[in-house]
Amino acid sequence: MQLLTIKQYGNGKPDLFRAWHARTLWQRLRGLIARPALKAGEGLLITPCNSVHTIGMRYPLDLVFLDKQGSVVKCVPDVRSNRMAAARKARHALELPVGSIAEARIAVGDRLDWAETKNMTAGKSSKGAR
Repeated sequence: MQLLTIKQYGNGKPDLFRAWHARTLWQRLRGLIARPALKAGEGLLITPCNSVHTIGMRYPLDLVFLDKQGSVVKCVPDVRSNRMAAARKARHALELPVGSIAEARIAVGDRLDWAETKNMTAGKSSKGAR
């Protein structure tokens, strides 16, 4: 999976998250199932995706749904196991550790942008939201 750096668009603040980008059918289907819990500052961006289930998950998640331009269309904090969440207008779903939405102050209407990262600590290219 490709590694991304995610930040709030145009605010000049530091990066919010490092996230893996699940884009293939297999990566999207597997998601975070049977993987260790995300640490603070980590996430999984799923594209295309407008709904998420937590069947088989061992830990809760915060979910941020984004449209094609990277605008937040829905935030769903603290989604427990065996639940579903969806956003009809979403193109991407960002899965985060519980508390991430509140800590980063992410709200509907915010815009997130992302770029490819060479590794967990290296710089980024200019891919951006699509």
